[in-house]
Amino acid sequence: MEKWIWLLIFIVGALITLYILLFVVVISFSLLFKRKIAKRVVAINLLLTQRHDVLLLIDKLFLSNGVPVQSYVTGYIRDSINYSTKELSKDERDNLINNLNKATQAFMYLADQHEEIKNNVEFAEYCKTINELDTNYRQNIAIYNSDITGYNYWVCFVGYKWLLKMFGLKKKEIII
Repeated sequence: MEKWIWLLIFIVGALITLYILLFVVVISFSLLFKRKIAKRVVAINLLLTQRHDVLLLIDKLFLSNGVPVQSYVTGYIRDSINYSTKELSKDERDNLINNLNKATQAFMYLADQHEEIKNNVEFAEYCKTINELDTNYRQNIAIYNSDITGYNYWVCFVGYKWLLKMFGLKKKEIII
């Protein structure tokens, strides 16, 4: 065989090897970010579940002090039951957060109407806990969005997007 054929075979082989090695790097980073996102989803759902539990405690506090709680408020809490550790769709997450926010606002309004609750030390602790959970939730959302950005970078890497789709790695949306 002539030298140019060997040179061509060598160049094509080197390019294929380079493509495969780069694919291994891309898929390893994609899977790394996917694992980080899964851990962040569990943390976010745990924070939402904790907020749900605090609202249940506030409901019990209101009842023990003889303050009537409207059924729609407890309905918001009941409708925001724990979604476990699965990643929520945008609609599920928005609905859950909306219900938790409505219940929180309703309890705060009722507390303003009743001095015995407003001045209650236990209620103040619950409010502090809700504020801390909200702060942690916002921080976790920021980290989640950062991880999603990194994940989307690797999943949409030029030349590998079609191959990664075959492995079930698709672009994800950030949480606003």
